[in-house]
Amino acid sequence: PLTAVKTELEYILKKDRTPEDYKESLIMLHTQTDKMINIIKSLLILAKYSNNMELQKNVFNLSRFIDDLVKPVFITHKIEYEIVDDLYLRGSNEGFQIIMENLIDNAIKYSSAESKVKVKAVNLNENIIISVEDSGIGIIDEDKDKIFERFYRSESALKKNIFGYGLGLCLVKTIVLSMEGKIKVEDNILTGTKVIINFPVVKVV
Repeated sequence: PLTAVKTELEYILKKDRTPEDYKESLIMLHTQTDKMINIIKSLLILAKYSNNMELQKNVFNLSRFIDDLVKPVFITHKIEYEIVDDLYLRGSNEGFQIIMENLIDNAIKYSSAESKVKVKAVNLNENIIISVEDSGIGIIDEDKDKIFERFYRSESALKKNIFGYGLGLCLVKTIVLSMEGKIKVEDNILTGTKVIINFPVVKVV
């Protein structure tokens, strides 16, 4: 974004432009500024969760959290939820929302408009298993670990011109680890990607 901003400024400063030219440049500068703000916000959150800072951790009802704070964000999309009642997690509410919004947003971006994204959460063997499945372009085996690195964009995403900064999944993994969880990526059946998160179960009496 900063390179685009600098190039645009150099263009409009070379000579006098029409009011329409200035307006187009201002719109472009506004768009690139928003992109830069989003990158900086992501990096600040990443720093917060990766520097072993003392983060406030609460016990919260995951099932109710998804109903109240995740579902409304994606109300216009085809999301199929399968969430067991009364699942509890210990961690950051803010962090968990970032996890879910990034994973669901990715599943939507890498799928066709007609396909459905599936979000599941169950209690299995004293662990809470959360999965987000799509039937999109999938992730090749060589990229399955790399996608969690900062600023990494897969070749398939670049070829299809799918917009992103390469920070979302890095952010997700960092927050998952801060909540003592594990995350992995698998192929979905028949096509697509399945992201699976494993958290220790919290028992509430």
